[in-house]
Amino acid sequence: MNALRAKHKSIGEVRGIGLFWAVELVKNQATKESFNSYKDKVGGVPLLIDKVAAEMMKNGVFVQAWVSHFVIAPPLIITKQEIDTAVKVLDDALHIAGYYRGLIYDTNMVKEALKAAKTFIEKIPC
Repeated sequence: MNALRAKHKSIGEVRGIGLFWAVELVKNQATKESFNSYKDKVGGVPLLIDKVAAEMMKNGVFVQAWVSHFVIAPPLIITKQEIDTAVKVLDDALHIAGYYRGLIYDTNMVKEALKAAKTFIEKIPC
């Protein structure tokens, strides 16, 4: 699970013991800013954590999704192969969070690119 944190910048914290784990999703690992808040949940705003959990469920892995983190607690009779499969499904589903994280933080890069393109176009003689 900790290897996934290094791979996915949307994972703020991984904590657990034995088969009981939690994975927190954040916009920014340094500040731990969440994608959603309790206000979003109460207000009916679609939560990113629910989108990731739904993607996992499509692939046969069920987790408990809260506002900003998953609780992962498989049955004690789970096999190593099933754990490996579940971690792979989680890894694949986390790309959704990476996509949303990219949309949020890449807007400044897009603005700079548009500004540079405008400057370039203005220099073209007509």
